[in-house]
Amino acid sequence: MADTRTITITVDEETHRRACAEAEQRGLTVSELAAQAMAASLPRQDVDPDASRDPANRELRYRRFLETVERIRADNPGFSAADNLSRDELYLERDFWRRRGLD
Repeated sequence: MADTRTITITVDEETHRRACAEAEQRGLTVSELAAQAMAASLPRQDVDPDASRDPANRELRYRRFLETVERIRADNPGFSAADNLSRDELYLERDFWRRRGLD
């Protein structure tokens, strides 16, 4: 990390236990895990076209995507993208954003 700052957070015992286990599984410290989670949850300030090639960034983006899908499903019971988009339309939309580096 370039220029780092120290912050203090308070979590319940169960969250701390789960964070320790997850950090250990990923080979990170709890601080590194928290920093990654915080960075992944904040809006991006810039778009680096090479960032998608970094496996760590891809994993974070995929996890963020899954969290977004789960939020949509929770907020909209019965929602199904299949009801709204055909496969061809879905791939056209995906390709549109990929060409702009925003996939």
